[in-house]
Amino acid sequence: MIGLRPRTHALFLERPRLLERLPQDSGYTVWLEAPYGYGKSVLTAQWAARLEAEGWRVVWLGLTEGDPREALAALLGLGSAPWGVVLEELARTPTAVILEDLERPQGLSPLLKHNPGLVLLSSRQPLPEPELPRLMAEGRLLHLKAEQLAFTAEEAERLFSDPQRSREAWEKTGGWSLPLHLAVLTGELPGQRGIEQGGLWEGMRESLSEPEWEEALFLAALPLLPASGARPPTLRLAGAGFVQTLEGGYRLHPMIGESLLRFYPSQVQSVVGREAGRLDPALRGEALERAGLHERLGALLEAHPELSLDSPQAVLRWDRLAGGERRQGRLAAVGDALCTLGHVAQGLPLLLEAARFPGAPVEARLAAYREAVWWLAEHDRLQAQGVVEEAQPLLEGADPVLAARFLNNASRIYFEDKDYPTGEATLSGALALLPPDHPRRAPMLVNLGILRWNHFGDLESRLQTTREALRQGSDSIVPQKAILLLDLGRHELLLGQREAALAHWRKAEEEAGPQPWAGLEAQVLQAIYSHRFGEVAALLARLKQWEKPLPYRRDLAFWALELINLARGEAALQVLRQDPEPAFILWRAAYALALARSGAPGALEALEPRPSDLDRELALHWHAARYRITRSEADLRDLLGLTLVGEAILPGLIPLSELPRQRPELSRPYPVAEVLGSGWKEAITLRLDEVPPLELGVLGRLEVRLLGQETSLSARPREIFLLMLLGLRREAIAEALWPEAEREKSRNNLYVNLNGLRKILEPWGVTTYLGEEGLQRTHSDLWALEAALRADDIPAVMNLYRGRLAPGIDLEPVNEVREHLHEQVIGAVFAAATPPGGKPGLDREACLEWILHLEPLHEDALRELLSLLVASGRANTARRRYERFAQHLRRETGLEPTPQTRQLVGPI
Repeated sequence: MIGLRPRTHALFLERPRLLERLPQDSGYTVWLEAPYGYGKSVLTAQWAARLEAEGWRVVWLGLTEGDPREALAALLGLGSAPWGVVLEELARTPTAVILEDLERPQGLSPLLKHNPGLVLLSSRQPLPEPELPRLMAEGRLLHLKAEQLAFTAEEAERLFSDPQRSREAWEKTGGWSLPLHLAVLTGELPGQRGIEQGGLWEGMRESLSEPEWEEALFLAALPLLPASGARPPTLRLAGAGFVQTLEGGYRLHPMIGESLLRFYPSQVQSVVGREAGRLDPALRGEALERAGLHERLGALLEAHPELSLDSPQAVLRWDRLAGGERRQGRLAAVGDALCTLGHVAQGLPLLLEAARFPGAPVEARLAAYREAVWWLAEHDRLQAQGVVEEAQPLLEGADPVLAARFLNNASRIYFEDKDYPTGEATLSGALALLPPDHPRRAPMLVNLGILRWNHFGDLESRLQTTREALRQGSDSIVPQKAILLLDLGRHELLLGQREAALAHWRKAEEEAGPQPWAGLEAQVLQAIYSHRFGEVAALLARLKQWEKPLPYRRDLAFWALELINLARGEAALQVLRQDPEPAFILWRAAYALALARSGAPGALEALEPRPSDLDRELALHWHAARYRITRSEADLRDLLGLTLVGEAILPGLIPLSELPRQRPELSRPYPVAEVLGSGWKEAITLRLDEVPPLELGVLGRLEVRLLGQETSLSARPREIFLLMLLGLRREAIAEALWPEAEREKSRNNLYVNLNGLRKILEPWGVTTYLGEEGLQRTHSDLWALEAALRADDIPAVMNLYRGRLAPGIDLEPVNEVREHLHEQVIGAVFAAATPPGGKPGLDREACLEWILHLEPLHEDALRELLSLLVASGRANTARRRYERFAQHLRRETGLEPTPQTRQLVGPI
C-alpha cells in the first residue's frame, strides 16, 4: 500500500538521541525492528523531513504484501519497470527509500545490494533478507530494535507535565511509546502489560464525543481512509492526535485498530455495517472483512463482479470467508479472478456457470460470456467459438454497448486463429453498435486496423484507424497512447513519411506517462532517423534494462539498417554483432544486408531459411532485404504483393538507387527532390509535373528560389534570366548583352552561359525551366504584378510591388521596363485613391502614404492626402505632414511646395 507516510504533528516528540544515529550519506541501510507502537513511523518521518531539507527525495511505501519492485516503479512513475530501471531512477537524484510493514522475504536483494542512496526497512519481526548480514559486516547497516527505540525515562518526562506521573507511566510501559502517547491523550495510565490492560481504551472513549468514538471504531476496520472520505469527526481525531494523518488519508495506528477490534467487536461491526456505504467497493470489502461481517462479503461480490479486475486475490479471499451459495455476480467475480491469476481451468467453469445462470439479467450474463470468451480465445478456441454461438441469442435486444464489448472480445478468437475475415466482420459489427463518439470505439478501431493489416496488408486502414483512435483520445486509449504513437510512426516510415514519423515519436516521448519505456524507445527512434548515432548506443542500453526484448531488438536492427542505407555496412555489422539474435527475423534481415554491403560472403545464406507465418511488418523487411541482395524481379514482386499500397511501400524499405532502372514508374512514391537528385532521367521525366516551379523575385530585389531554396547566380546568368523573364527571344538577349560582338560570337556566348545556367537550375539533366521558347514552370512576382494591374486589383498591386524592377541591373531593355512599370504602378494606385475614380472600400489614405513612400516628392499624392486629413478633422496632422514634405523638397531640389498645396493647410 502506498501513501502511509505520517505527517509531522506537534504531539510527536523529536528524539535527537535516535535521529543523530541515522545516516545521511548514500550507500547505507537502516533497519528498525520492533513490535507495533514503538514509534518507528514517527522516527522515520522526522528523519525523512531532515533529509528533504538537505535536498533528498523520499519514497515511502507500506508493504505488508506485494512486490516492492512493482510498488517502487509505480511510485516513481515507471509503470512496471524491472530492477535495473528502478535503480537507475533512484540513482538519478539522492533518494531515500522507506519500506514499512515488512513481514517476510520480499525480494529486496537487488535494492540492498546496489543501493544508490539510503534505504530504511521497518518490520515487527526478523527479516531473512540475505543481504542484511553482508551490510552489517561492511558497517553499512544500522539495526535498531525495540530496546533502542523505547523511550528513555528522560524522553518520557518530556511528554508529561507531571514528573511523578511520567515516571509511573514509563515504568509500566517499559518505554513503549504507543501506550505512553495514549496515556498523555486520555489521562489514563496503562496496566502492567502496557496497552493490553488498564483503562486506556475506556479513557480514550471518555476523551471523545460519541461521533468521534464511532469514527475511531470505523477507522479500526480500515487500513486507510482516503482523504475524500473524511468527515468532521475524522479531522477532530487527527487534530487531537488519536488518528495519524498520512499522505494518502487517515488511519488509526494499526495497534490501536487491532485492540479496538478485539475489545469492541460488536460496536465496530455496528458502525461498519452502518457506514460501509461511504467506501468504494474494494475498501468496503476490506472493512467488512476486518470487522468480521463476512456474511455481507457475498452480497458485495454479487453486486460488484468487476472487483476481480483490480483485486483478484481479495475476491478469492472474500469468497472463502463469505461461504454460502454463489449466485451469478459472485460466480463471475470468482471465475474472472481465478483466470486473472492464471488458474484458467478452475475459473472458466465458474464464468460459464455465471453466463448460464437461470433468471439472471441479460446484461450480467453477457458480461460473463464476454470474459469467458476472452480467456477461451487464448486456451481453447474451438470451445470459444461454441460459447460465442451459445451467447448469440442474448445479443438480440441487449444494450448495444455491452453487445459491442462482447463482439470485441469474440474477435480475439479469429485473430488468434488467423481467420481475419471473420474477425473483421465481428469487429465491424461491434463498431456499428456504438455511437460515433463512444469512448469504447477507440480500442476497437485499433483492433480492426490490426486485423485488416494482417489480413490484406491494408496499411492505409492500419494508419487511419490508429489516427482515429488517437484523435478520440478516450480513457481506454490513454494508457496505450505512447505505444500507439510509436506504432503509427513505424508504419508511416514504411511509406517513407519520415517527418511524420519523427513528429509522432516526439509526441510519444511527451505522452509516455504510464509506459515510460515507450518514451525511451521514442528517443531511440528519433536519434536513429535524425542520424544522431552518437546517442543511440546509450539510449539502447537504457531500453534494454526495461527487459522489453521486442522493442530493443527491433530498434537495434533499425539502427543497422539506417547505417546500411548510408553505405556504412561495416558499422552496421559491428552494431549487430554486439547483440546477436539470429532467431529474430529483423536482425537476420539487417545482418544479411550488412554482409552484402560490406563485401563479406554468405549474405543470402544468412537470410535463409525463408520464415513462415510472419508478422506482416517483419515479412516486409525480410522480403526487402532479399530483394536488395538478389535484385530479382520475383523477389520485388513478392515484396509488392504484401500490401495493398503497391509501390507506395518502397520508400521505407528500398533506397531509390536500388530500384530496377527499367521500371521508372516505381519512383512515383519517392520524394520528387530525391528523384531529381538521383540522375535517373526516365524517372525524372515521369515526375516533371510534380517538380515545384522556379520562383523569381525581381521587384525591389533579385532572388531565385530553386526547390524552395535560394540559389546564388553570378552577374551574367542573372541578366540572362531577367531578360528571359521579360520575354526577350534568344537573339535579342544576345544582342542586349554583347552589343559590340559579332552575331555568331554573341550567340555562342549566350549558348555557353545558358549551359552553365542549366547546370545550376537543372542539375538533373532534364529540361525543366529553360525551354526553347523561354522560361517555363516558373512563377514570378513580376508576372503576378502584371496580372494584378490588368485586373485592377489595387491591394494586390501594393502588396507585390516592393520596389523598382531588378535593382542593380543596368541593361537598356530592363531600364525601359523598370521605368514604365514604376509609372504604371504609381498611376494605377493614384487613380484608385483619387475621386471620382476611387475604388469603393479602398483605404485611400493608406494608398497615398504608400505612393509617398515610393515617391517622396509626389506632390499630387500629398495634396490628396492633405485634403483627406483636413476633411476628417486632423488639420494638425496635415500641417505636420506638409512640413515633412516641404523640408524634403527643399533639401532635394531647393524648391517650395506649390501655393495650391500650401493653401490646403492654411497659415503656418
